Amino acid sequence: MNGSDLSRPTTSNSQYIIQLQQYLRALSYEYKEIPTPVVNGIFDAQTEEALKMFQTLSGLEPTGTADPLTWELLRKQYLLVQDSNSLLYLFDAFPASDYVFVSGDSHPSIYSVQHAFQTLSGIYDNFTEPEFTGVLDAATEENISELRTVSLLPKGTHIDRDLWNILVLLHNSIR
Repeated sequence: MNGSDLSRPTTSNSQYIIQLQQYLRALSYEYKEIPTPVVNGIFDAQTEEALKMFQTLSGLEPTGTADPLTWELLRKQYLLVQDSNSLLYLFDAFPASDYVFVSGDSHPSIYSVQHAFQTLSGIYDNFTEPEFTGVLDAATEENISELRTVSLLPKGTHIDRDLWNILVLLHNSIR
């Protein structure tokens, strides 16, 4: 599939764009030269720039086209990075096993929760993009409530270790 095909998102190619963005996003953590694209299924300028930089770093002509050779190299490099550094990208440092954040709480860990929901909102329709406030606000609470429901956790808008762990697994599964 080439870049021009991917630049016109359809339901048939959005899955490829998401996969491309996931690969590029994971590689961008390893290779700072690669811009970090948003995983949203849209072949936008940021995705194209990240793809061109990957091609340059791989010794390919930077066409911004996801041709078969680029896909193969991208997949191989992604798998290598995942195998060698899989634990480097996890954000699993919950303050304490019995700690609970409730409405209005302010804490640096809440930025991580908001970041995860921002990423998830680009992929899943049932999450909205929260602002980065570090405060457990209404928008973040709505996302928490939805995640607790779909994860079969007890209802609520609080952040506990169970919610944190599910959010980490979900977020890291789309890197």
